[in-house]
Amino acid sequence: MGIDMHEEARKIGQLTGEMSCTLQGVWFNMGSKA
Repeated sequence: MGIDMHEEARKIGQLTGEMSCTLQGVWFNMGSKA
């Protein structure tokens, strides 16, 4: 496995703030389309 899970987790942790806003936008768009 060439994927470093710890590194990925660290990246995800750094993006948590941005992703939370992004996911809210995605869910809103999905709800609007549905």
